[in-house]
Amino acid sequence: MAIEMERKFHLYREAGVREYWALDTEHKYLHVYNFKNNAIFPRTYRSTDIAKVEIFDDLEIALEPVFAE
Repeated sequence: MAIEMERKFHLYREAGVREYWALDTEHKYLHVYNFKNNAIFPRTYRSTDIAKVEIFDDLEIALEPVFAE
């Protein structure tokens, strides 16, 4: 994780953010980190996947349009 992304990761977690998303546009990945009960639950999605938004019921995001050039 780049220095700036790592700094934001820790700041958001300390601020009480429940879910942190980081796009890797170079490799076309989405990294999602859920913070629950002082634990971190990471997931990685490819550009062809549909990402589940864990903090909202029934919300999913197709990633192909996100990574479209």
